[in-house]
Amino acid sequence: MEHVAPDRTGVPSRHHVAQVAAVVLAVAIVAVDLAIGHILHAAVHAVLLAALVAVLVTEWRVAVTDERESRAVLADLRTTQAMLIQAEKLESIGQLAAGIAHEINTPVQYVTDNSTFLESAFDDLLRAFDELEALARVTDTGRVDDVVREADITFLREEIPLALAQSHEGLARVSEIVRAMKDFSHPGSEVAAADLNHAIESTVTVSRNEWKYVAAVEVQLDPTLPAVRCHEGQIKQVVLNMVVNAAHAIGEAGHDPSTGRIVVTTGWDGDRARISVSDNGCGMPPEVRARIFDPFFTTKEVGRGTGQGLSVAHRIVGAHAGRILVDSTQGVGTTFTLDLPVDGPAAEADDADAGDADVAASELVQ
Repeated sequence: MEHVAPDRTGVPSRHHVAQVAAVVLAVAIVAVDLAIGHILHAAVHAVLLAALVAVLVTEWRVAVTDERESRAVLADLRTTQAMLIQAEKLESIGQLAAGIAHEINTPVQYVTDNSTFLESAFDDLLRAFDELEALARVTDTGRVDDVVREADITFLREEIPLALAQSHEGLARVSEIVRAMKDFSHPGSEVAAADLNHAIESTVTVSRNEWKYVAAVEVQLDPTLPAVRCHEGQIKQVVLNMVVNAAHAIGEAGHDPSTGRIVVTTGWDGDRARISVSDNGCGMPPEVRARIFDPFFTTKEVGRGTGQGLSVAHRIVGAHAGRILVDSTQGVGTTFTLDLPVDGPAAEADDADAGDADVAASELVQ
C-alpha cells in the first residue's frame, strides 16, 4: 500500500490514518469470517470494505487535486512576493527622490554662481591685460600699477583658483550622487558575484539626505571581503532600509550630526560575509524587537512607515540562505547584522525554492 498522503503540515492527517486503519480492520474481519465459514458475513463485510476503499481512493484523489491547487496558490504567492519586493524598492526610491534632488541642486547652484563670477572676472582680466599691453608699449610704469590696482588683480589671482576648485568639487558631488543612484536602481535580477563594499558606498551616498541632518555616518569596509554571490540590488535595498531606520531612530532620540552616529561595517569569516549597521538611537524594548519582522508592524507615525521595510528585508535575507541578527537596548541604540553565505544560496535551489528559505533561516534575534 502507498504511503498516506500528508496534509499541508507534512504530517499524515488523522483522518487518513483512521481510514487506513479501518480498511486493515475490515480486511481482517473478512479473513476471519472466511476462516470460520461465515460466508454471508464475509460477503457483507466485503461490500463494506469495497465502499470504504472507494471513499479512501476518492479522498486521495481530492488530496492530489488540493496539492496541485496549493502549488498554484504558492506560485501566485511567490509572484506576489517578488512584486512586493520590487514595489518596496520603488517606494524607497520615490521617498528618496526629493532628498536626492536637493543634494543635486545644492552643488549645481554654487557651480552656477562660480561660473557667473568667473565670467565677470575674466572680462575684468581681459580689460586689464589690454590696457597693460598698451601701456607697456610706452613703458609707463606708474599707469600700469594703477590699472592693476583698479582691476584688483591680487584679489582675482586668489579667488579664481578657489572658485574653480569649488566648481570641480560640486561637479564631483553631482557625479557621485548620480552614479550612486544609478547603481542603487540597477535591477540585479540574477544571482551574481557582487562587490558588497561598493554596494554599501553607493547606498550610503543615495541615503545621505535621510541621515545628514541627524547623524554622521562612518563606513568601515573590510578591503579583503571577497565577492559575494547574491542579488546585489536586493542586498542594497536591505542596507538602505537599515540605514534609514537608524537615521529615524537617532532623530527620535534627539541627536544632531555632532552627536548622532551610524557605523556601517563589513567583514567575513570563512564562508560567511557580514554587514553591520549600528546606531546610537532610541533602541527598542523587547516587545517591539520581537515583532519588527512582522508584516505591516511599525512604530512610526501614519504616513512615515508602512511596516513592510523590515518584513521585506527579512524575506530577502532568508532567500539568500542568510539571517538577520538584532541587538538592541532601549535608550542606547541598535545593531543589525546581515549574515550571508559567500557562495550565495545553495546551488541546487532554484529561485522559487529560495523564496521559501526565509521560513527556515532568516531571523535570529539576540
